[in-house]
Amino acid sequence: MAAAFSRGTEARQRTGNSLKRPVRVTLAEAGRALLRGKEGWIGTVLVVMMLLTAVLGPFVFPIDPYALDITHRFAGPSASHLLGTDYLGRD
Repeated sequence: MAAAFSRGTEARQRTGNSLKRPVRVTLAEAGRALLRGKEGWIGTVLVVMMLLTAVLGPFVFPIDPYALDITHRFAGPSASHLLGTDYLGRD
């Protein structure tokens, strides 16, 4: 235990007790660092796909899924109800 403590003290004495200034990173540098590895690319693609789905979703499927259509209760899949309807006629 004493040896581990003394090593930490020696390291602190070598570097000094002064605080180092934080490194400033520009957005371009952060982007290059992110896309340098395969994991960064995979994460970027997943985030872009989720953003596109959130933004374009209402335009691709404009039908309100909570709108009631009692006349089409338990309808099977069709052009107007892609996955069919439930007991209240909802998509």
